Amino acid sequence: MIGHVSGTDEAEQLDDGASSSVSVVVDQVLRGKAKVGDTLKLRRTSGKLPDGRRLSASDEDPLANGAPVALLASRSRYEKELAPQGGSARCPSCVVEVVPVFLVNGQSLVPTGGYPTATTLDALTAATK
Repeated sequence: MIGHVSGTDEAEQLDDGASSSVSVVVDQVLRGKAKVGDTLKLRRTSGKLPDGRRLSASDEDPLANGAPVALLASRSRYEKELAPQGGSARCPSCVVEVVPVFLVNGQSLVPTGGYPTATTLDALTAATK
């Protein structure tokens, strides 16, 4: 999906093992059940821990509010990996990224989180069909 970051909660604790959420508003659906206008919560390892320390995952770059992003995310992966710890019922809009988020720059998709390869929006669209 293509969307934009609408907010970040660096300390959202949902008892699912993740430390933070990035809210992403869906602007374009490439594949899946999301609808334009939906807000998904991308659960991330990086964030503030309950004791105040900051945890930083090397493959999770910070995402600025308003940033346009291409997100390959999965609700079912969230349910399998994190929900058994209690998160599924508390967060029906939660997802996890399948690959690190791409920043959208026109037709170019700029990798984040150490993902090695840039690509294009057309290539991503073709790959999701």
